[in-house]
Amino acid sequence: DVYKRQYQRRVHGDSLNSITIRFMNHSEDPFVKLSPPQHKVAMIFHEPNYIKKGVDKKGFRNIYHNVPYDHFEETMISETTTLLRPHHIRIPDDFPKEDVLKFLYSNAFDTKRTANMIKEHLKWLANPEFFFADEITKSYLERGYVYLAGRDYQLRPVMVVSLGRCNPAVDKVHNFAKALAVITNMCKKYMFVNGKIENNIVLVDLNQKGLTDIPLTYVKEILDLLNTHFPCMIHNIFIIHSPCLLYTSDAADDLLCVDLGGRRIIKKK
Repeated sequence: DVYKRQYQRRVHGDSLNSITIRFMNHSEDPFVKLSPPQHKVAMIFHEPNYIKKGVDKKGFRNIYHNVPYDHFEETMISETTTLLRPHHIRIPDDFPKEDVLKFLYSNAFDTKRTANMIKEHLKWLANPEFFFADEITKSYLERGYVYLAGRDYQLRPVMVVSLGRCNPAVDKVHNFAKALAVITNMCKKYMFVNGKIENNIVLVDLNQKGLTDIPLTYVKEILDLLNTHFPCMIHNIFIIHSPCLLYTSDAADDLLCVDLGGRRIIKKK
Protein backbone atom coordinates (compact mmCIF):
# COMPACT_ATOMS: atom_id res chain seq x y z
CA ASP A 1 0.00 0.00 0.00
CA VAL A 2 1.70 3.20 -1.22
CA TYR A 3 0.14 5.41 1.47
CA LYS A 4 1.13 3.11 4.30
CA ARG A 5 4.73 2.85 3.00
CA GLN A 6 4.97 6.65 2.77
CA TYR A 7 3.55 6.93 6.28
CA GLN A 8 6.01 4.40 7.71
CA ARG A 9 8.97 6.09 6.03
CA ARG A 10 7.92 9.41 7.54
CA VAL A 11 7.43 7.97 11.03
CA HIS A 12 10.70 6.07 11.09
CA GLY A 13 12.69 8.79 9.36
CA ASP A 14 13.52 12.20 10.80
CA SER A 15 11.68 13.53 13.83
CA LEU A 16 7.92 13.84 13.45
CA ASN A 17 6.79 17.08 11.90
CA SER A 18 10.31 18.54 11.81
CA ILE A 19 9.67 20.29 8.49
CA THR A 20 6.38 21.70 9.72
CA ILE A 21 7.86 23.20 12.87
CA ARG A 22 10.72 25.05 11.23
CA PHE A 23 8.58 27.88 9.96
CA MET A 24 7.50 29.02 13.42
CA ASN A 25 10.58 31.13 14.12
CA HIS A 26 11.91 31.45 10.60
CA SER A 27 12.47 34.91 9.12
CA GLU A 28 11.84 33.70 5.57
CA ASP A 29 9.18 31.44 4.13
CA PRO A 30 10.64 27.92 4.01
CA PHE A 31 7.39 26.38 2.82
CA VAL A 32 8.03 27.42 -0.74
CA LYS A 33 10.09 24.24 -0.83
CA LEU A 34 6.86 22.27 -0.43
CA SER A 35 5.74 23.34 -3.89
CA PRO A 36 5.87 20.47 -6.39
CA PRO A 37 8.55 20.50 -9.12
CA GLN A 38 7.20 22.26 -12.19
CA HIS A 39 8.49 19.62 -14.59
CA LYS A 40 6.51 16.96 -12.72
CA VAL A 41 3.39 19.13 -12.58
CA ALA A 42 3.62 19.58 -16.36
CA MET A 43 3.40 15.80 -16.75
CA ILE A 44 0.03 15.57 -14.95
CA PHE A 45 -2.88 15.03 -17.32
CA HIS A 46 -6.32 14.14 -16.01
CA GLU A 47 -8.84 12.01 -17.82
CA PRO A 48 -12.27 13.63 -18.25
CA ASN A 49 -13.78 11.11 -15.81
CA TYR A 50 -11.30 12.18 -13.14
CA ILE A 51 -12.11 15.86 -13.62
CA LYS A 52 -15.83 15.17 -13.43
CA LYS A 53 -18.21 12.29 -13.82
CA GLY A 54 -21.97 12.10 -13.57
CA VAL A 55 -24.44 14.89 -14.21
CA ASP A 56 -26.31 17.46 -12.18
CA LYS A 57 -26.87 16.46 -8.52
CA LYS A 58 -25.41 13.03 -9.16
CA GLY A 59 -22.18 14.49 -10.43
CA PHE A 60 -18.78 14.15 -8.78
CA ARG A 61 -15.86 16.48 -9.42
CA ASN A 62 -12.14 16.42 -8.52
CA ILE A 63 -10.86 19.43 -10.48
CA TYR A 64 -12.47 22.87 -10.17
CA HIS A 65 -9.91 25.30 -11.60
CA ASN A 66 -9.12 25.99 -15.26
CA VAL A 67 -11.90 23.72 -16.48
CA PRO A 68 -15.32 24.53 -17.95
CA TYR A 69 -18.52 24.20 -15.92
CA ASP A 70 -21.80 22.96 -17.34
CA HIS A 71 -25.07 24.89 -17.34
CA PHE A 72 -26.35 23.20 -14.17
CA GLU A 73 -23.22 24.11 -12.20
CA GLU A 74 -23.25 27.73 -13.38
CA THR A 75 -26.94 28.03 -12.49
CA MET A 76 -26.40 26.65 -8.99
CA ILE A 77 -23.49 29.06 -8.40
CA SER A 78 -25.68 31.98 -9.44
CA GLU A 79 -28.58 30.86 -7.22
CA THR A 80 -26.31 30.50 -4.21
CA THR A 81 -24.79 33.97 -4.54
CA THR A 82 -28.30 35.38 -4.98
CA LEU A 83 -29.40 33.77 -1.71
CA LEU A 84 -26.61 35.57 0.13
CA ARG A 85 -27.58 39.08 -1.00
CA PRO A 86 -30.63 39.57 1.28
CA HIS A 87 -28.31 38.93 4.22
CA HIS A 88 -26.01 41.72 3.01
CA ILE A 89 -23.25 39.19 2.52
CA ARG A 90 -20.97 39.85 -0.40
CA ILE A 91 -18.62 37.10 -1.41
CA PRO A 92 -15.10 38.59 -1.31
CA ASP A 93 -13.16 39.01 -4.53
CA ASP A 94 -10.59 36.49 -3.32
CA PHE A 95 -13.33 33.90 -2.74
CA PRO A 96 -13.63 32.47 -6.27
CA LYS A 97 -16.64 30.78 -7.76
CA GLU A 98 -14.61 27.56 -7.76
CA ASP A 99 -14.94 27.56 -3.98
CA VAL A 100 -18.68 28.24 -4.20
CA LEU A 101 -18.98 25.18 -6.43
CA LYS A 102 -17.04 23.08 -3.93
CA PHE A 103 -19.51 24.03 -1.21
CA LEU A 104 -22.37 23.14 -3.55
CA TYR A 105 -20.97 19.68 -4.24
CA SER A 106 -20.32 19.16 -0.54
CA ASN A 107 -23.98 19.98 0.19
CA ALA A 108 -25.45 17.94 -2.67
CA PHE A 109 -26.44 21.18 -4.42
CA ASP A 110 -28.80 22.24 -1.67
CA THR A 111 -28.45 25.98 -2.31
CA LYS A 112 -29.97 27.11 0.99
CA ARG A 113 -27.70 24.86 3.04
CA THR A 114 -24.74 25.88 0.89
CA ALA A 115 -25.42 29.59 1.44
CA ASN A 116 -25.62 29.04 5.20
CA MET A 117 -22.37 27.11 5.20
CA ILE A 118 -20.63 29.83 3.19
CA LYS A 119 -21.85 32.43 5.71
CA GLU A 120 -20.32 30.42 8.54
CA HIS A 121 -17.16 29.86 6.54
CA LEU A 122 -16.69 33.58 5.87
CA LYS A 123 -16.91 34.22 9.62
CA TRP A 124 -14.38 31.45 10.18
CA LEU A 125 -11.99 33.01 7.64
CA ALA A 126 -11.95 36.18 9.74
CA ASN A 127 -10.69 34.27 12.78
CA PRO A 128 -6.85 34.36 12.72
CA GLU A 129 -6.42 31.53 15.23
CA PHE A 130 -7.02 28.98 12.47
CA PHE A 131 -4.33 30.45 10.24
CA PHE A 132 -1.44 31.24 12.59
CA ALA A 133 0.21 28.88 15.02
CA ASP A 134 0.04 30.06 18.63
CA GLU A 135 1.96 28.32 21.41
CA ILE A 136 -0.72 25.68 21.94
CA THR A 137 -0.89 24.90 18.23
CA LYS A 138 2.90 24.66 18.07
CA SER A 139 2.90 22.15 20.91
CA TYR A 140 0.34 19.99 19.07
CA LEU A 141 2.43 20.09 15.90
CA GLU A 142 5.63 19.32 17.79
CA ARG A 143 3.96 16.23 19.25
CA GLY A 144 3.11 15.04 15.76
CA TYR A 145 -0.65 15.27 16.06
CA VAL A 146 -0.89 16.52 12.47
CA TYR A 147 1.87 16.51 9.85
CA LEU A 148 2.63 16.09 6.17
CA ALA A 149 4.02 12.78 4.90
CA GLY A 150 4.98 13.49 1.30
CA ARG A 151 2.88 12.97 -1.82
CA ASP A 152 1.25 10.10 -3.64
CA TYR A 153 1.89 9.05 -7.24
CA GLN A 154 -0.25 11.92 -8.56
CA LEU A 155 1.58 14.45 -6.37
CA ARG A 156 -1.41 14.76 -4.06
CA PRO A 157 -0.21 15.71 -0.55
CA VAL A 158 -0.50 13.06 2.15
CA MET A 159 -1.54 14.43 5.55
CA VAL A 160 -1.44 12.34 8.73
CA VAL A 161 -3.92 13.05 11.53
CA SER A 162 -2.59 11.15 14.55
CA LEU A 163 -5.66 10.88 16.73
CA GLY A 164 -4.03 7.93 18.47
CA ARG A 165 -1.33 10.20 19.88
CA CYS A 166 -3.70 12.58 21.63
CA ASN A 167 -5.44 12.31 24.96
CA PRO A 168 -9.00 13.62 24.47
CA ALA A 169 -9.37 14.17 28.22
CA VAL A 170 -6.52 16.70 28.10
CA ASP A 171 -6.15 17.76 24.47
CA LYS A 172 -9.14 19.91 23.67
CA VAL A 173 -10.70 19.19 20.30
CA HIS A 174 -10.76 22.91 19.46
CA ASN A 175 -6.98 23.08 19.79
CA PHE A 176 -6.57 19.93 17.73
CA ALA A 177 -8.77 21.51 15.07
CA LYS A 178 -6.56 24.63 15.02
CA ALA A 179 -3.47 22.51 14.40
CA LEU A 180 -5.28 20.63 11.65
CA ALA A 181 -6.42 23.90 10.03
CA VAL A 182 -2.89 25.35 10.04
CA ILE A 183 -1.47 22.30 8.27
CA THR A 184 -4.38 22.03 5.85
CA ASN A 185 -4.11 25.69 4.89
CA MET A 186 -0.38 25.24 4.37
CA CYS A 187 -1.04 22.21 2.20
CA LYS A 188 -3.60 24.13 0.16
CA LYS A 189 -1.37 27.18 -0.29
CA TYR A 190 1.92 25.52 -1.19
CA MET A 191 1.24 21.99 -2.40
CA PHE A 192 -1.79 22.45 -4.66
CA VAL A 193 -1.66 23.55 -8.29
CA ASN A 194 -4.88 24.78 -9.87
CA GLY A 195 -6.13 22.40 -12.53
CA LYS A 196 -3.50 19.79 -11.64
CA ILE A 197 -3.37 19.05 -7.90
CA GLU A 198 -6.51 20.01 -6.01
CA ASN A 199 -7.00 17.10 -3.58
CA ASN A 200 -5.09 15.44 -0.80
CA ILE A 201 -4.93 12.10 0.98
CA VAL A 202 -5.66 11.92 4.72
CA LEU A 203 -4.41 9.12 6.96
CA VAL A 204 -6.19 8.97 10.31
CA ASP A 205 -3.87 7.01 12.61
CA LEU A 206 -5.69 5.58 15.64
CA ASN A 207 -2.53 3.90 17.00
CA GLN A 208 -4.61 0.85 18.05
CA LYS A 209 -6.90 2.99 20.18
CA GLY A 210 -10.59 2.20 20.22
CA LEU A 211 -13.77 4.16 20.67
CA THR A 212 -13.42 4.01 24.43
CA ASP A 213 -10.12 5.89 24.14
CA ILE A 214 -11.16 8.40 21.48
CA PRO A 215 -14.82 9.47 21.72
CA LEU A 216 -16.69 9.36 18.45
CA THR A 217 -17.76 12.98 18.93
CA TYR A 218 -14.08 13.99 19.06
CA VAL A 219 -13.35 12.26 15.75
CA LYS A 220 -16.50 13.60 14.12
CA GLU A 221 -15.71 17.20 15.08
CA ILE A 222 -12.29 16.89 13.46
CA LEU A 223 -13.81 15.52 10.25
CA ASP A 224 -16.56 18.14 10.31
CA LEU A 225 -13.87 20.84 10.25
CA LEU A 226 -12.50 19.41 7.01
CA ASN A 227 -15.94 19.20 5.44
CA THR A 228 -17.15 22.62 6.56
CA HIS A 229 -14.09 24.70 5.77
CA PHE A 230 -12.17 22.59 3.24
CA PRO A 231 -14.96 21.03 1.17
CA CYS A 232 -14.13 18.58 -1.61
CA MET A 233 -10.44 18.86 -0.82
CA ILE A 234 -9.97 15.26 0.32
CA HIS A 235 -9.59 12.54 -2.28
CA ASN A 236 -9.57 9.65 0.21
CA ILE A 237 -9.39 9.14 3.95
CA PHE A 238 -7.65 6.02 5.23
CA ILE A 239 -8.16 4.95 8.85
CA ILE A 240 -5.06 3.00 9.83
CA HIS A 241 -3.79 1.16 12.91
CA SER A 242 -7.32 0.70 14.19
CA PRO A 243 -8.32 -2.12 16.58
CA CYS A 244 -10.52 -4.91 15.32
CA LEU A 245 -13.40 -3.55 17.40
CA LEU A 246 -13.67 -0.61 15.03
CA TYR A 247 -14.43 -2.92 12.12
CA THR A 248 -17.42 -4.53 13.76
CA SER A 249 -19.00 -1.78 15.83
CA ASP A 250 -22.11 0.16 14.87
CA ALA A 251 -20.37 3.28 16.17
CA ALA A 252 -17.77 2.94 13.43
CA ASP A 253 -20.55 3.04 10.86
CA ASP A 254 -21.76 6.30 12.44
CA LEU A 255 -18.33 7.75 11.80
CA LEU A 256 -18.81 7.17 8.10
CA CYS A 257 -21.91 9.37 8.16
CA VAL A 258 -19.75 12.51 8.14
CA ASP A 259 -20.45 14.26 4.84
CA LEU A 260 -17.20 14.70 2.94
CA GLY A 261 -18.68 15.71 -0.38
CA GLY A 262 -18.76 12.18 -1.74
CA ARG A 263 -15.22 11.34 -0.63
CA ARG A 264 -14.54 7.88 0.71
CA ILE A 265 -13.37 6.79 4.13
CA ILE A 266 -11.42 3.54 3.87
CA LYS A 267 -10.68 1.56 7.01
CA LYS A 268 -7.35 -0.28 6.97
CA LYS A 269 -5.32 -2.08 9.61
